[in-house]
Amino acid sequence: MNPLDNTGLMFSLAILLGFLLPQLSSHTRSLVVLSMVVAMCLSLRQITFSKEEITQSLSGSLKAFLVNYGFQTGLMVGLAFLFVPNFDFFAGFIIMAAMPPAIMVIPFTFLFRGDVKTALGGEVLSYLLALGLTPAITLLLIGFQVNVIEILKLSVLLIIAPLVISILLRRLPDSFFSPTRPILNLCFALNTYTFIGLNQRVLLTDFMTLLPVTITLFLKTFAISILVFAVSMRFGAPRERAITYAFFSSYKNESMAATFALVLVSAAASLPAVIQVIYEILFVIFFGWYLRRTPKSG
Repeated sequence: MNPLDNTGLMFSLAILLGFLLPQLSSHTRSLVVLSMVVAMCLSLRQITFSKEEITQSLSGSLKAFLVNYGFQTGLMVGLAFLFVPNFDFFAGFIIMAAMPPAIMVIPFTFLFRGDVKTALGGEVLSYLLALGLTPAITLLLIGFQVNVIEILKLSVLLIIAPLVISILLRRLPDSFFSPTRPILNLCFALNTYTFIGLNQRVLLTDFMTLLPVTITLFLKTFAISILVFAVSMRFGAPRERAITYAFFSSYKNESMAATFALVLVSAAASLPAVIQVIYEILFVIFFGWYLRRTPKSG
């Protein structure tokens, strides 16, 4: 098996190198935006935008969008104001809150036997509305501290351009995209290495400074996701759709958030997104265990 196909291996190596050899991160920093553009184009290419598929589960898709951009975003903003006094970390929280859900919500929904059509519709709706929501939330809550032109430029580069390019890429034969997985793994690994390398000292020495961030992210990722799943089941949502809502209540596009934070604010502002990635990996493991011990009906 090609090591580049192994997502876990690539992420593990990136994290390890970020801690052990952080020096190169000052050079790879200039590649972060380009790497993210490539990853977004290839990821969004796999999401179909057909009207039929979206409207088939319109109600569930709208609820998934509201869970992500209403409930989760509002919760993150509130928690950031309450528990994160450091401005760089606060800005990182706000930027992450402004992001659409992670593309990985769709394959995770499939793996956990959730409602894939609802996940697909929720993703499409979120990314289309993110064209306005992402810059609006960022400008409203931290705009006075960052360059407005940079916010708009990054929104074009990381949301609008990939949406348009991904539609064009769908016209090419699938065989043309056989190396998609290795390319995506390289892009995400490069960015993960960069974010960790730039923040290596803080991650290793400033535990108390990071404590409010780690506790807040833990609550958001684990407690809130399980609460959303349980409440959805309690109020009659099918188990498959409740699983989808749980992922939408927890997952944001952290790679995009970290890129925004790095360019707009500072390397330290990317830390919440980096820590969130680690928590989300752990949540997938925990959620699988939790579902196996949960009755099939609420």
